[in-house]
Amino acid sequence: MVEPLLIETFKYGRLDLVYGLRDLKKINMGELLLNEIDYFDGWEWRLFHNLNVLIISNEAELINDEPEKFLLIFDYLEKVIDAFERNSDFKDRKLSSKNLDYFLVVVYCLLKDLKHKLNIYNEGKKLNKIVNEFNKKFKNYLTIIKKKNFYLHNFSPFEETKWTSKWKFIYEEKEFILKNIDVYIDTYFYNPNIYYKQEMNENIKCLYERLIYLKQNTELYYSTIITFSLQALSERIFFTFSLGNIYNNYRYLILLGEDVFIPEIYKTKQTSVYWFFSVLPKIFVAFLLGYPVVSSGEPEVKNMVGNIDLFSEDKDKYYKNYSRNIADPFIRLKSFKINCGNSVDENEIIDLSFNEVNSYNIDDIFINYNNGVNHIFTSPEFDNLIQKQSNPYNRCALTNYTIIKENLNFKNKLSRKLKNRGVDINLSAPLKEIYQELKEKIDKEKDFSYSEEVNNSDFPFYLTNFLNGITA
Repeated sequence: MVEPLLIETFKYGRLDLVYGLRDLKKINMGELLLNEIDYFDGWEWRLFHNLNVLIISNEAELINDEPEKFLLIFDYLEKVIDAFERNSDFKDRKLSSKNLDYFLVVVYCLLKDLKHKLNIYNEGKKLNKIVNEFNKKFKNYLTIIKKKNFYLHNFSPFEETKWTSKWKFIYEEKEFILKNIDVYIDTYFYNPNIYYKQEMNENIKCLYERLIYLKQNTELYYSTIITFSLQALSERIFFTFSLGNIYNNYRYLILLGEDVFIPEIYKTKQTSVYWFFSVLPKIFVAFLLGYPVVSSGEPEVKNMVGNIDLFSEDKDKYYKNYSRNIADPFIRLKSFKINCGNSVDENEIIDLSFNEVNSYNIDDIFINYNNGVNHIFTSPEFDNLIQKQSNPYNRCALTNYTIIKENLNFKNKLSRKLKNRGVDINLSAPLKEIYQELKEKIDKEKDFSYSEEVNNSDFPFYLTNFLNGITA
């Protein structure tokens, strides 16, 4: 008797996530294949993957001239194709035309791979019986395969190899990106060691929908297999996907409950401002709030909560109070009542970029004494100060570069980190400007749509052209 977990995994999930190839060699194939695969989103790709796993796990039987399990796979695939051609079963489940088109792609690719394996192992014609049975069952489809130049390309992760999700259907020298397949076949749980690419931008919401479905429809597969690695996987997603994608989509996963990683700042309060700061590196949050992180280090979250609350009430008021109550006293203290040589605009000291110097993080403010006055420089001027090694106001030499170099090193590291997460912003601007640019760029990813050299909108036309061969 086939165990319930195996049946659930075959119908709803990914066989090799639960069972090794040796285990699958021992199963009762005939009894397992009495179960119909579940027709939920991505069902055609689960069919493709699980049948491939069964084929690979029993490949030795072809070598040993014991093809009985392959004949069972042929019968199962023939039954599914027959249901498709009659279309009644599929109509009852209200499947979209996209599902049906993708199903045909799956069928063609499975048959092409099977034909290739049979040709390899039929040395000496010892498999003529099974080859003839295969050709007879799938005659119409195999005729089309001869005429079409196509293949399905994907990256299959193994062990702990770092991987990204990328599936392509290649036909007539055109490439078409197929989205979300690794979500549908639970590759994320098979190997959580992912890195983000733009074609994965829909994966989080899709993953949430899949997990909700598994939670509602499986007793064992979700509770014993999926939840086991959901915490680690969700944490990996949170720290790997683009900041915009996380900001706009990750809270879908949080709705799943305690099995999912929740960032520290968001655990404190569940508000929109707290969520925005939650997706950012904590040291960057502290920097945006005005903390001198370069010279003093990163404060703990509990030390930032009060300022996040004030920021939540009114960000414009927050930055105005920061300028008056933090930056101005800092400048006065560092100036030591020595006259300032900078220009003044409406009673505010400005830098060479005509920005008020008290609008910057205090670590972005550098005060230099010479010739009886002080000059105040801000981060947009730091690169030039290092390059020229002189005060641009009076050409006197500058000697203390340590603070400036530490600031630039911090900004370079943070900039690289943000770029790796899909955000390229100017970190040398006043604090309010940095926040506004950051918020705009992260928000913008709501409407992000992925495009390749070949526009995916052409896919239905070329796919239909390809699939028309079935009736040619």
